[in-house]
Amino acid sequence: MDPDTLERDPEVLRDIGRRFGGRLALNAEVTRPGLVRVGDPVTLVRAREAG
Repeated sequence: MDPDTLERDPEVLRDIGRRFGGRLALNAEVTRPGLVRVGDPVTLVRAREAG
């Protein structure tokens, strides 16, 4: 569900089913608040690397 428009896209759930066997989780933490825009760079930090 899009948090801004509340529009549902059933294709998202179909894609999760196809690619991940219906299982998907996101564990995220905000370390510095701010605005994120499409195209902004992001860094993936694995749990064992986090301090």
